[in-house]
Amino acid sequence: MTTRGGTQGVGRSTTQAVVVSSVLIIAVDFVISQFMIGIFGR
Repeated sequence: MTTRGGTQGVGRSTTQAVVVSSVLIIAVDFVISQFMIGIFGR
């Protein structure tokens, strides 16, 4: 984990990390939900 550009670079990197994490959490939640619905039904 490295960043460049001083304080602006840290801000950019932090924002990017939060966005990527949020998208991954939503995607994994969707996959797990579909899996559970497939096993147990509605």
